Amino acid sequence: MLRIHFFVFFVAFCLSANGQFSDNFSDGNLNLDPVWNGDVNNFVVNDDFQLQLMAPEAGESYIHSPYSGFDSLQWDFDFILEMNPSGSNATKIYFAIDNPDVSIANGYFLQIGETGSDDAINVYRLDSGAETLITSASIGSVASEPAQARVQIIKNEMNMWQLKADYNVGNVLITETEFFDDSHNLNTSLFFGIHCKYTATRVDKFFYDNINVEEITPDTESPIATSANLIDANTVEVIFSELVQSSEAENPANYSINNGVGNPLSAVFDMQMPNKVILSFANALPGSVENILTVKPVSDLAGNLSAEATFPLFLYELPEVGDLIVNEILADPNTGGADFVEIYNNSQKFIQVQGLLIANLSKEESDVINSDIILLPGEYLAFTDDKNDILDQYEIMDSERIIQNNIPSFNIESGNVSIQLDNNGEISTLDSFDYHEDFHYILLDDPKGFSLERLSFDADTNNAENWTSAASVIGGATPGYQNSNIIAVGMQEDIFDIPNRIFSPDGDNNEDFLVINYEIDQPGYLMNMKIFDDKGRLERDLYRNELLSTNGFVKWDGVNELGEIARFGVYIVWIEIFNPNGDVSQFKKTCIVAEKLN
Repeated sequence: MLRIHFFVFFVAFCLSANGQFSDNFSDGNLNLDPVWNGDVNNFVVNDDFQLQLMAPEAGESYIHSPYSGFDSLQWDFDFILEMNPSGSNATKIYFAIDNPDVSIANGYFLQIGETGSDDAINVYRLDSGAETLITSASIGSVASEPAQARVQIIKNEMNMWQLKADYNVGNVLITETEFFDDSHNLNTSLFFGIHCKYTATRVDKFFYDNINVEEITPDTESPIATSANLIDANTVEVIFSELVQSSEAENPANYSINNGVGNPLSAVFDMQMPNKVILSFANALPGSVENILTVKPVSDLAGNLSAEATFPLFLYELPEVGDLIVNEILADPNTGGADFVEIYNNSQKFIQVQGLLIANLSKEESDVINSDIILLPGEYLAFTDDKNDILDQYEIMDSERIIQNNIPSFNIESGNVSIQLDNNGEISTLDSFDYHEDFHYILLDDPKGFSLERLSFDADTNNAENWTSAASVIGGATPGYQNSNIIAVGMQEDIFDIPNRIFSPDGDNNEDFLVINYEIDQPGYLMNMKIFDDKGRLERDLYRNELLSTNGFVKWDGVNELGEIARFGVYIVWIEIFNPNGDVSQFKKTCIVAEKLN
C-alpha cells in the first residue's frame, strides 16, 4: 500500500492537546478510572504496570473502555509483542470506534500481525463492521521479535490524519504516514479497544501501556531553541523544543557565531532526530574565548515564532605543564571524613577535565576524572570520593565545584598528589606536590580537618613556604573556591576596617552583625579580639588565638558573654595580632549597637 501524503496541508493545523481519556495502569487494576469491559479476566496489570495478556489457552480476547470524542483528537499508546507477529498471533487496537461490538461498529483501528514478513502498522477503517485498509507505516518495521512501537495518531478538524511511531518505544516520534479520511464523525461517544489473537505459546506475550486520548486545541505555544552543543571546532548541533519549519531551520542566515566565525555553510536537520539541526562552519571556532551562537527566531509548524536565543560555546584545549595546578589538599580529614584534592586553572585555556588523572605517585595510585565539566580560566574544582561529607564539614560557596570522583588514598604524614594527562596512552604530569604535615601552621595545635592551601599560583609547587593551613575562621578548608590564604597584592592602608559601625542585632536580617574586614601582609597571624563597653567593662571575649587568612572578615553578632543581646550604646573593639616572629600589633575600633534600623 502506497502512503498517502498531505503533509503540506497538515502542518497548517499542528495542534496541542487536552487530556480526555488516559490509562498508564499505575493503579494496578482494570476496573477503576477508567473501567475496562469485556474479557478482563484474560488480562492483568503486571509488576511493571503494563497491561499484559494472561489467557489460559489459545484463542482471542477483547477489552474496551468508553470515552468522549471531539472533532480534533490525538491518540498515544505503546505496544510490545514479544514474538514475530503473524496471522495467528496479532493485535488490533481500536483507537476510535462508535460501538464496542466491532461487527457493527464504525471507526478506525490499527492492526499489527499478518501473513508474511512485511508486517507493518496498518491503519484500517470500520464501516458497519466491514474492514478497509487505508494506509500502512514502514514495511517490515514490526515483523520481528519484539514487535513494538510508541504510536501517536493525530486527526485535526479538517480530517487530516498523521501517524507517528518510535520503534524503540522512546520519545523520538517520526512521521510514518499522512492521509485524509472524513468517513466518520468522531465528535460523539467513542470506545478504545484492544483485541488479541494468539496461539497456545503466545498467551502472555502481548503488552500495552501509556494509553492517552486528548482533544486537540490550536497550538499557540512558541518553539524554543533549548540547547546548542559543540561537536568539534567546525560543527554545532542546535536542539529545538519541537518541530520547526524546515525552510527557516535549515537557513544558514538564521545562525551566527561571533569572534569572526560568522554564518554556517550549511544547516541540516538530523534525520534521526528531526528537532535537531546540524550546523557546519567554514571558520573554526577559536579556543580560549567564549564563543556566542545566536539563533534567530524560527517558526514551528503552526506558525508560532520563537524568540532569539544565544548560547555560549567553549572550544576546550589540552592542558600543558603549569596550566592546571594542585591548589589545596585535605589528607587528614576529621574522624570518619573524606579527603579532597582541589585543582586550579592557571591558564587562559578552556580545559576539559574528563580523562585527566589524579595520582599519588608515592603509592603509584591514580584515578580517572569522569566529570565532563569544562574548567574555565581562574576556576577551581575539588574532587572527593564523598561529596556529602565535604558539604557537611565545610562552608561551600558553590556545590557544583565539588565533584564526586574516586581519588587515591593519601597518607596523613606525607605523600604526593599529582595531576596527569593521558594523551592516547602517553602520560605526562601537569603538576605534582609532595606534601608533608610539617607544612601546616606551626602554632596550629591539631591539623586534623585542616587542608593545606597554596599561597601563590606562580611560586614553585614544591616550595614548602608556598603552603600553609587553611584559616580556622573559615572552618579549616576552602574546597572549590579561593583559598583563605593567598599572597595579598595592593594592601589596604588600614589592616582592619569596619565598613558600617552601626548595627542592630534584632534578628530582622538587616544589619544584624558587625562586620570587620581585614587584610594582612602574610599568612600565619593569630588574632585575639575582645569587645568592651564605653566604661571599659568586658562585654565579649570574641576570638582567642584565631588563625587568620591573608584577607577576609570576622563578625560580632551583638551577643555578650551571658548570651544576651548587648544593650544599646557605644562599644570598643580591641584587636591584637601576632605572628611566629614575635611581632605584635594592637588596634582599637569603635562601633554602636543601635535600636532597630529603619
